[in-house]
Amino acid sequence: MNEGWYCYLNGPRETSSDKKEPEMLIDDSRNLLDMMEPNSVDVIITSPPYFDAKDYDVDNQIGFGQTYEVYLNELEKVLSDCYKVAKDTGSLWLIMDTVVRDGHMHLIPFELAQNMSDQTDSWKLTDIIIWNKGKSLPWTKKGTFRKVSEYIFFFRKGENFKFEIDRIREPEMTKWWVKWPERYHPLGKIPGDIWNFRIPTQGSWGNGYLRHFCPFPHELVERIVLLTTDEGDTVFDPFAGSGAVLATAYALRRKAIGIELNREYVERFYSTALPAFIKEYQDTPQRKLDSPAQSTKFEKISALTQLKYSLTFVQLMLEQNDVKHQEGFTFSLFIEVDNDREKFLSVGNFAPEMVIVSPNDEFTHLICKHRDDILLKSKLASYRIEASIDIMNQSEFEKSSFGKRILKKNLFVYSGSKFYDFDISLSESKSWNKYVVPDQPKVFANISIRLKKGGNDILLNESKHQSVL
Repeated sequence: MNEGWYCYLNGPRETSSDKKEPEMLIDDSRNLLDMMEPNSVDVIITSPPYFDAKDYDVDNQIGFGQTYEVYLNELEKVLSDCYKVAKDTGSLWLIMDTVVRDGHMHLIPFELAQNMSDQTDSWKLTDIIIWNKGKSLPWTKKGTFRKVSEYIFFFRKGENFKFEIDRIREPEMTKWWVKWPERYHPLGKIPGDIWNFRIPTQGSWGNGYLRHFCPFPHELVERIVLLTTDEGDTVFDPFAGSGAVLATAYALRRKAIGIELNREYVERFYSTALPAFIKEYQDTPQRKLDSPAQSTKFEKISALTQLKYSLTFVQLMLEQNDVKHQEGFTFSLFIEVDNDREKFLSVGNFAPEMVIVSPNDEFTHLICKHRDDILLKSKLASYRIEASIDIMNQSEFEKSSFGKRILKKNLFVYSGSKFYDFDISLSESKSWNKYVVPDQPKVFANISIRLKKGGNDILLNESKHQSVL
């Protein structure tokens, strides 16, 4: 790295939390290979100049004063250099729009993507997202509509790019979720390819600082940063402008580096924008996977899904022809619901512990005969559940480690198809066998689920832990 090519404003500074402030380098992004180490950046998030749409009041800028061909070539060179400083797991998020000059529409991001796709060692276009900004200038020219959207072009460097989709899932609770929990991901739905984030208003970030065209809303940057990086990773913006990318990355405990030609932008970023942004960001509730609301939703959907799974297993067993003709057929299914959120994030499914207690060898034979087909070949195979069900007699069950553990808890009895509303609770779990009834297999769970009035929500308690969620 050539230290002479750039400077920090007053040098890099440390905060009280020993976390480096963002590094906004006063320089030209065409020199970025002299400033950045190869394979050092985890994600590039940037919005380059839109050809000659704005004069940034500096000499030798990209876009303003150039021909379209020169502009496109120099921008492509910067993005090619970004490829070289990106890690193999890195990605590029290019926020741009088309421009119209002399009646001709220049498809800037599309042309860049096409040119790069023709090269061997270059960015590979992965997806295109529409950013709905919600508002824009109120006037238009004949033949055009108000510009309320821009494009976000998502490129990857290699096939093993970082993409943590579970971090940005959106809440999804329709009126059907109680009855059909298996259709809903416990962490929410994957966002679509239209992102609705309103642009910041003039005057935010302190004293009218946002003279820079169309700064990013921090929610948009936050989504990309969470999706593509971990804490401590490096976020880079070669056209830093107002510094929205750097400030958001810094707030999310990432290392933030940017390049900006205009010294005034850099000075205002450190003196005004960064402190104002940090305060605004801290005062705004951010989307957190471990927030109480997120945890509540996760626990409700996971509990409902696992209870429905167990009762559906019972119903499918009763539908087998030889079982139908077996007089007095019954069994008891014990389930210890798995609410381990970290494990779910890692493996993508639940693993409840389940045991069937059979009253006699004849019933055990029938259950063994159909168990695996029901688990693997029925509709249960589509659930996010990795389950194996052991079969024991009562003596084996009560002596087993699972039996000893679950019988120490308050148990709740479910039957039929009412997985969202338990029948009875057992104050003394060791007396569970009193509730075994011929032709009516029961499910005994360590989770209490009660349907709320209206049927669109539940109350959930786990064993003796009586915290109503």
